[in-house]
Amino acid sequence: MHWEQGIKRVSAVLWALVAVFCIGYTGVAISTGEEHSVGFYALLFTLAIVVPWLAHKATCWVIQGFTAARV
Repeated sequence: MHWEQGIKRVSAVLWALVAVFCIGYTGVAISTGEEHSVGFYALLFTLAIVVPWLAHKATCWVIQGFTAARV
């Protein structure tokens, strides 16, 4: 397997774990009864998905920069 693809897959797993942790943290906060608005929890869930996805895309972009073919 090409090492660039391997690093991208590791990045996907890493950022998926971060997203799962963030979603779990928000779920625990809701279930324990922390006093926040519904909008705040909706924002946390959205950020828990969007931020790791963007971080993975940024990681892939950096990896591509280091593996670009030099002519």
